[in-house]
Amino acid sequence: MRRLAIVLVLLLAVLFPFTAFSLDITDPLGDIYDDIQVWYEAGLIDEVPSLRPYPAQVLVAVLRQVTADSSTPEADRQQAEAYLSALEAERDIDGVWFGKAQLKSSESEEYLFGGAGIEYNTWFSDYVALNGRWVAFGKYEGDGYYPAGEGRELDSFDDNADMGIAGRKIDLRQLFTNSFSFGTDSLYFQAGIHRSSYGPVFDNGAVLGGYAHYAPTFNVVWDEGGKFGMTTTYMELTASNYYGEEVFSDKRMAMQTYTYRPVEWAEFEFLQSIVYGNRFDLVYFVPFSFLFYNQNLAGYEDNSWMGFSAALDLPRQTGFNAVVYIDDAHFNDFLRFDFNTMFKAAINTEVTWTPMHKYLRRLSLDYLAVTPYTYSHKSKRFLDSNPSEPNYSDWLAENANYLNYTSYGDTLGPVLDPNSDRLTLKYNARPLPGLDVKLIGRMIRHGNPTAEDYVSGGTYTDGSVYDDGYDETEAQTFRDLRFLTQDALEYTFTAGFDLGYTFDLDPHTIKLLFGYRLEHIRNKMNDGYPVKGDNETNHFLMGGFAYSYQF
Repeated sequence: MRRLAIVLVLLLAVLFPFTAFSLDITDPLGDIYDDIQVWYEAGLIDEVPSLRPYPAQVLVAVLRQVTADSSTPEADRQQAEAYLSALEAERDIDGVWFGKAQLKSSESEEYLFGGAGIEYNTWFSDYVALNGRWVAFGKYEGDGYYPAGEGRELDSFDDNADMGIAGRKIDLRQLFTNSFSFGTDSLYFQAGIHRSSYGPVFDNGAVLGGYAHYAPTFNVVWDEGGKFGMTTTYMELTASNYYGEEVFSDKRMAMQTYTYRPVEWAEFEFLQSIVYGNRFDLVYFVPFSFLFYNQNLAGYEDNSWMGFSAALDLPRQTGFNAVVYIDDAHFNDFLRFDFNTMFKAAINTEVTWTPMHKYLRRLSLDYLAVTPYTYSHKSKRFLDSNPSEPNYSDWLAENANYLNYTSYGDTLGPVLDPNSDRLTLKYNARPLPGLDVKLIGRMIRHGNPTAEDYVSGGTYTDGSVYDDGYDETEAQTFRDLRFLTQDALEYTFTAGFDLGYTFDLDPHTIKLLFGYRLEHIRNKMNDGYPVKGDNETNHFLMGGFAYSYQF
């Protein structure tokens, strides 16, 4: 079976040299958003909202800007026109068939998935749109093999449906995402079930990284492209217990952002969010309020965040983006210039160059730092249970953690553990219409702050988002920073490429992908702790296709 899969991947690579759906606007990291990011940075688009996915109203407006700009390269104009044709149609329904194979050198099995479904883009009036997809697929061997720092492609629920083929168990799953929107491109209400991503660093960024499991999401956005704009977001999350297991309802996230553009080339944004649960609270829906202060009405029990972002459009198609997202900090120590103090935060910076040349479409270098215990959170209800009692572990397993920054077991932010930093270099080119070339290089450092003589109060001590930084007496251990100061750190180096080609044979579209990653790990983690001298090298090979037919 493994040899057959290897042959299949290589055959796909040679004969069909991007697993992608036809036009799925509900995926915030989909092909259309890659193109929009390039066109925006190149100056072909005036402004874009900071929260993705966008509704059809926004996409139509920005695509019209691209097609109307005389400086748009012909290949990009054709691509924008193809997107626009599908989105402007009163009814656009596509049948989709897809498949993919993945191999990892250190695993004894391959990962395969494939299926079929539909995608639809529908207008009920000039102001009301519905977009989405439904697919049914089978998968073999879990959720796939991905290098460190990369997330899975498809979300699904374990519903115990499976079938046997040639002695192998194939899990049968469904995926449904949608976006219903009402309004215009400058003022709209949007409701849907999908993943979410927050910019200006949209892919795997600090706030909403785009890889967390899809969730019911409700947005109200006002942004006319002038000096001011605002967004209110509400998400119904899925909680897990204190070990990242099981499924509980009644977990929520509210977020508000306020945009200010003092000049054409600079955009600044203030953002604030609250993660809470076990109740529904309208206090977090009040616009132009301070969510951390509103938390006082709930007894300071909830998990509050605040942050700032900046996007600067610099000369010669260059740009600089930055995001600072803070969970907790000891500001009194900062005022005394003592920086070795409590600071739970994620800091993301990015430098971009977007010349839109066919051999250099976009080049980016981004750095992300996540300090110890960021995204983790523990409820004060812990005080009702004594860690020394025999049933304490049972309590942790049976009760939901409504406050940590996760949904359905996934971190809402980046695919990166706390007490880590990441440096990523990306290169994009489109040497021929339909042919996309992507190169990536990445380095990740990770340490376990809990390894330094701290004992957890019954939860994980692996340095992950489920390691909350409290000791056995329920005292905080993050009074000092300890960011990557451990004697042993895990280093992960990744290099690779993706080659994608799209055949547009109206009404047929074929999209094909071949990708490779080389990963080298030094001081590999074992039970949450780096082991000096334990090194590992992995090879990841991927091949796939998607075929769509426009009805």
